[in-house]
Amino acid sequence: MGTNKANGSGEQQPQEQKFIYGMAQDPAQAALEAAAKAAHQAALQAAANVQPTPTPGTQSYVPPEGEFRLNSRSNSRRKRRNLKDPFLWRKSPGTLIFGVASKWMLDDNAKARKVKMRNGQTMRIRCASRDNDPCIYFYVTHPLDPLGFDVEWVRGHWEANIAEWLFEEGTAPDPGINQKFDVVQSPHLILGLPVLCINTDLARETKHFDTSGKKKNEVDNEDPDTDDEDE
Repeated sequence: MGTNKANGSGEQQPQEQKFIYGMAQDPAQAALEAAAKAAHQAALQAAANVQPTPTPGTQSYVPPEGEFRLNSRSNSRRKRRNLKDPFLWRKSPGTLIFGVASKWMLDDNAKARKVKMRNGQTMRIRCASRDNDPCIYFYVTHPLDPLGFDVEWVRGHWEANIAEWLFEEGTAPDPGINQKFDVVQSPHLILGLPVLCINTDLARETKHFDTSGKKKNEVDNEDPDTDDEDE
């Protein structure tokens, strides 16, 4: 034991005790703390070594290998539960009245032929025929094509009057006949691009109407079934 010589007394003074700061007295606890500290230091070091993922537009960006997968969209709309197959009515002498699905086919044909509709809606069609072929072929042409026929919105449906061409071809139907035809994608191309058609030998339905006097006016005011939906 030492004495305090500075004050000359003979009293015994306690010596300063030395401790390792933060270290537990219990050896087992000390080992756990040391392991936790080592794990923490390792995590910090690993985080420091992680490089940020480069993004396009930075100098360090390296594009990955592989080909791009471009998005695609189907040309055919999802068919409603009660939507009928594409059809049109040909009303003598030569008015084509399109159902909903057949108008969609016209829109798709315009896209396939890279024709932009004026005001997003107005379109014209060109027609074609072949010898010994009962089909009428038609496709969307430029809205200002002088040889095209307008497709117009009339009384709640789209229609085109091609009577002039049918008379020139000698294929105009008899007066008072309204026939319903399937509209299909033609297996043939015109000018190397897709075409739609109807087969006039395969009418799905035929209606007759009186073309004279008051009865004619009454029938003309009746709209054909063009909503494509079953009742």
